Amino acid sequence: MESGAHPFTDRVAVLGFPDSTTRYHAHAPAPWSRETLRKVKRLGFTAVQLNLAWGARPDDDPLNLEDVVELDPAEAARLPQVVPLNCKPGSEARERRRRNLRDRLGLATAEGMRTIFHFGAPYNAHARYGDGPPNCLLDPAVHQRYEGLLRAFARDFPGVDDLWVYTYDQDAWLCSEFGPCPRCLGVPLHERLVPFLDRLRQTWLEINPSGRVWWEPWELSAGQVYACLERLPDRGMGFAAHANIAESMSAVATDRWLENAAEIARQRGVPVTVEWFLGGLSEEVEPLSRLTHPVLIWRGLSRIAGLPGVGGIKEYYGILPDREDPNLRMTSIFLAEPSLSEADALRRLARPYGAAGPAVIRFWQAASVAMARYPWDLSWMARQVGRSATDHSLHAAIIRPMLCPTPSWQSTRGTVFIRTEDTDSHPWLLEDAQLRFQQAAACWSAAVRLAEEAEPAVPPELKPDLRACRDDTDRIRRRALAYSCHLRATCISLSLRRRQQQGLPLPPSSLKELDAVLRESRANHAEECAASAPVGRGSVAGTAWPEMDQALADLARDPREFLGRWLTAQPDRASRGTFSLTSV
Repeated sequence: MESGAHPFTDRVAVLGFPDSTTRYHAHAPAPWSRETLRKVKRLGFTAVQLNLAWGARPDDDPLNLEDVVELDPAEAARLPQVVPLNCKPGSEARERRRRNLRDRLGLATAEGMRTIFHFGAPYNAHARYGDGPPNCLLDPAVHQRYEGLLRAFARDFPGVDDLWVYTYDQDAWLCSEFGPCPRCLGVPLHERLVPFLDRLRQTWLEINPSGRVWWEPWELSAGQVYACLERLPDRGMGFAAHANIAESMSAVATDRWLENAAEIARQRGVPVTVEWFLGGLSEEVEPLSRLTHPVLIWRGLSRIAGLPGVGGIKEYYGILPDREDPNLRMTSIFLAEPSLSEADALRRLARPYGAAGPAVIRFWQAASVAMARYPWDLSWMARQVGRSATDHSLHAAIIRPMLCPTPSWQSTRGTVFIRTEDTDSHPWLLEDAQLRFQQAAACWSAAVRLAEEAEPAVPPELKPDLRACRDDTDRIRRRALAYSCHLRATCISLSLRRRQQQGLPLPPSSLKELDAVLRESRANHAEECAASAPVGRGSVAGTAWPEMDQALADLARDPREFLGRWLTAQPDRASRGTFSLTSV
């Protein structure tokens, strides 16, 4: 970047703490107020997204234009809404969504912030209809309907600056050129999608000449994104991108896809804004909310800012600016002075901690190392790690894959995630995962100790925040350790069974290690139960894990019987929930 120039002209905040799995629920609602927006501005943000725009529709926040506006009766009769809506039904719920949006727009405008409304289009209720959804890009009525919806939106919510459009996900979906749609069969996506985006752009520019339509090509393959970008108009259009082709990931801030896409956009004069986790809240660790890794934030923002063509940064998930969040404050430091050294940025971040600052920095550094060492690349299902169970199943461990019927999942996403096919995991992959989970758990364990050492000197007003961060750090440590133990026990059992098959004796050292690993896992689960027990209640009953107790007894009594009963391969029924990565 030029000397003295800031790498990010656009800096977009998103308020709230969404819940990714429970419909219409947020872990914490969007804290909309004048004072909150002033804090957001002080953090360095210049724009705010008016809706949380998350797939499970937390607090029934709008996810689509159709959730807040309708065509007039004559237009609606000619261009009917053919797909049932996923928002809360009824006029009362609709008016609440509209009122919230108007109120937020008024607050943000009064504070001088640029405003963005985020939606998915064309609306097809996500993947309900598969590869041939009703709202087809080659149906002229769809173009006409969305032009009408944009005009209705501008009429009902005057003053919104920009639109942020996902064309897959966010309850949008597209026909496949290899699918059942007779219009789209054999027509490449870039030939169908760019004209639709251009219709949105032209309509919005006519309404708001200073506005912009940001397109997020989520779920498209790298080749499809590049082909669209090469045809995308520049005036009034923007390219919005996840930090890599596969996901927003704290430990993977850029990849080759983003570099290439940003360069194509730069050559065409299309501005680029990158979506990334800028605070302590993230889908990766949900519902844990107090983890911190500010070193990764600084390094990730530095990498993103260094990409030619990138001129904006946007929160991907949500922030809560009313509480201590070292990640978010580190983002703020970068937005203010991106030329600082990492060491100087950490020292500035630690100023509120006074004499405890150096010790707190050591905690943050260790926690950042752990976050980077966790094997996020194994599978998308390694995310939302806070939902995983420490009492893992006692069938053989797996690495649960994730695969969706979208172009990206069927192609380029495999460059980031190892497990995108429902095949058996090779023992070497199980071992790789086990070792990396073990290493991450050890790093988080070191971070917990450093937080405890720092706490006595921390100012009283910040001690509750440090403790909350330490406690969530210990929670994620226990989950990583549970994965490690389950995988190691599986690998030991696999080798012992092969020795059985070859008529070889079972080594006492292997049996001893297997017993030790299972007992470590048993103790780890007891720790989790004790930490989760309500204050004033004993946790003994909550530590019950009869399955593990029986397995340990069987191993002590007859190892061969144990190997015939426990840690054997079974079909995946997600007995501990889909986000317990290793448990069938």
